[in-house]
Amino acid sequence: YQGDGVLEFTIPALSQGMHNLRVENPDGETHTLYGAIEAAGTSGSAEAIELLPPECAELVVYFSSANAGLDVPAKLLLEDNAACFDNRYIYEVEGHCDERGTTEYNLSLGQRRAAVVEKYLLSQGILPDRVSVTSYGEERPAVSGSNESAWEKNRRAVIRVKE
Repeated sequence: YQGDGVLEFTIPALSQGMHNLRVENPDGETHTLYGAIEAAGTSGSAEAIELLPPECAELVVYFSSANAGLDVPAKLLLEDNAACFDNRYIYEVEGHCDERGTTEYNLSLGQRRAAVVEKYLLSQGILPDRVSVTSYGEERPAVSGSNESAWEKNRRAVIRVKE
């Protein structure tokens, strides 16, 4: 304790990066201070990436045709993987489309898909400077083909941890 309203503490096992701080007042009211703690440490970003559970390295959110909204399965996927979102990491969100539509339309739709996922990450406390978005439109299909099976796998946003 260091005077009125100042608390000093040491967390020896805190990994390098930005961390949120959750505070509970004596009356039970809680507040989260996003990005309140920055731990310098001596480890590099490669070590921080290794601490990330393998299932968190890449998450794929699928969308319905011509849609950039998160449907129930997409929201459940993000909620089920909430532990993957941490300010220790930097995320890149890629928006993708199927081959139908013009290049301009698909780039715009891919951007909207990436932006809606970014908005979700920000709502979970990820700091804005920890997320970047890119649209690839139809240029990087996950699956080749001109049928509904291929199209549904290509209508996606991919969340990746950047190294």
